Amino acid sequence: MYIKSDMISPLGISIPFSSVLETFISNNLQNQYMNWFINIRTWYEHYMDCLDGNVEVKTRILKLHKTTLAKEIADDINNFLHILNDKRYENLNIVFYYPTYRTIEKYVSNFRTIDDFKGFKHIVRYYEKTMLNAIISYADINVNKIDYVLPLVPKTIITTHAPMDLLNFTSISDNALLEPFTGKLKLKRDWYTKYHPLGKKDMSVFPFVEELFWILGDKHFVKPYPVKIRERLYELAIKKNWTYTTGKVKVRMDLRLYEPEIYRLVSRNKKFYRPR
Repeated sequence: MYIKSDMISPLGISIPFSSVLETFISNNLQNQYMNWFINIRTWYEHYMDCLDGNVEVKTRILKLHKTTLAKEIADDINNFLHILNDKRYENLNIVFYYPTYRTIEKYVSNFRTIDDFKGFKHIVRYYEKTMLNAIISYADINVNKIDYVLPLVPKTIITTHAPMDLLNFTSISDNALLEPFTGKLKLKRDWYTKYHPLGKKDMSVFPFVEELFWILGDKHFVKPYPVKIRERLYELAIKKNWTYTTGKVKVRMDLRLYEPEIYRLVSRNKKFYRPR
């Protein structure tokens, strides 16, 4: 195998996804959730994070051994599903999805393109489409290819490295993120952790809503706006006592009254994740 030996768990699955599986099983989450949405791009990216060797070695592996690597990842997925092939989980609906984010990339000016990634991350993104098509062909799964919209269903866990996927569910209180690598189950009150950091400031003052997301950014797809703008947002959040329960209507009203310049930025952004 091409990944580090310490990146394979006793379950025979790569650490990023064995961690979520262990959390799911040990907490009997099938009793609380009916659906589990898994971003297939996340599986590919995190498996690449586990490759052994320096940047030069990992790049050579990805360039020269794409087929073998795709089969390894497909086996990883199949092993994951095999463990869940148990009567306890027979009512669990597992959905793999492949988001292109084509529309968001078109309209969001601070969306990161492949040229924004350097080193091995650039190589990983360059081969992403080829690798994903190969992985899907080898794995025993059906994959829903989407632009960015996920079904608006309650009692759903989502496993993804793309925080903007969570914007699909901001109107539902009982959905949760099951985070790869850490295995942490993050409820809506914890989604602020997916924003890009603002120095050492406490980001829990920000509700996770689209109006703020395109400004604050994240670590993966959306570049944050300049620090000065984000600091003004932070000061407003403190002043107006925002919390994770603050709704988008109040956010927009506070911005319009106290930060009209930022309000204009927010209003200019195309709205993607309208309640459906």
